[in-house]
Amino acid sequence: FVGKPVAVTAGPTCCSGSRATARNGTGGKRLLFSRRETANHPAVSDPAPSATVLRKQGLAARRGLDDNYRVRASAAICRQLIRSRRFADASRIAVYFASNDEVNVDAVVRVAWQAGKTVFAPKILRNGGMFFSELGPNSSLRKNRFGIWETLGDKHCPPEKLDCVLVPLVAFDGALHRIGMGGGYYDRAFAFLKNRHHTSIPYLTGVAFACQQTEKITANPWDIGVSRIVTENTPAFV
Repeated sequence: FVGKPVAVTAGPTCCSGSRATARNGTGGKRLLFSRRETANHPAVSDPAPSATVLRKQGLAARRGLDDNYRVRASAAICRQLIRSRRFADASRIAVYFASNDEVNVDAVVRVAWQAGKTVFAPKILRNGGMFFSELGPNSSLRKNRFGIWETLGDKHCPPEKLDCVLVPLVAFDGALHRIGMGGGYYDRAFAFLKNRHHTSIPYLTGVAFACQQTEKITANPWDIGVSRIVTENTPAFV
């Protein structure tokens, strides 16, 4: 971000990504999980892995990405997000402060500021809730109990008033099902979308590296899905 956080010794890298890829020498383009060979057992169908298993493997895969590849992939993802119609039309955008090895979306933040958009970042409450606090070039920041940067400002935006939300993913499948870190913060914050089949606002965009894709995720009744998932391999979209 432009400017350094106040009262901290090191500036945060907005959304400094959580890694998720098995080392395969190709930048992690293969899926996390491939379909098992069943030729010798045609009558047996493998149950879908549990969310816990998928989360562990997703984190390990992401962590295994080469640092140079991660930088290039994050840049490609940011370009896709910035060029999208959803970004162009949005006035209020929610991003995230990347932790560990997640996709770094700092470029999205900078372009949003330059375009005069209002940017918000999540703030986690001890009661399990989450709200979104305005993030500006000179915002004061501090780390929460999970080691994730949060703003100290008092200007907030209710989730239902956001136009576009970037959601960090640990794993995802082709049906737009997602797995996060397991805290359920996004599910609770956007639970109202379950009853809003007539609108796509706020528009939730999942952000991940291609290597984090798996074959199938079994969704829970309370899960809030995303409308789009963008990786470094996503074709251009509007």
